[in-house]
Amino acid sequence: MLLLAALGIGLINLLSMELILGGGVLVIVVAIYFLLVWNQRVPPLGKELLIAIIYATGVFLGPVILSHSQIPWEVFWMMIQLVMIALINLVLLSTFEWEEDHKAGLISYVGKLG
Repeated sequence: MLLLAALGIGLINLLSMELILGGGVLVIVVAIYFLLVWNQRVPPLGKELLIAIIYATGVFLGPVILSHSQIPWEVFWMMIQLVMIALINLVLLSTFEWEEDHKAGLISYVGKLG
């Protein structure tokens, strides 16, 4: 375990500062989301859509930052498709967690749409 931590610290020197800052911003966004959920104040978009957007951003953040150019429209559409796939997956999982979300008072598409 200690060896993996040392390896991770050593490898971080190979990353660009822009990539580290982008990842730091994403960590802050995820922390804010967790704080909102912890305080049961999920924004009106619903938890599934927010998680899908954050997930797709995390997947495409590195390549977009490292490209140093405008995002090609093909990549933009791939990002939208990944958000949709993640959203479908999360809505399906929310059907299993509907009772817990309802008891906790969390906003969910499954709870809204039935």
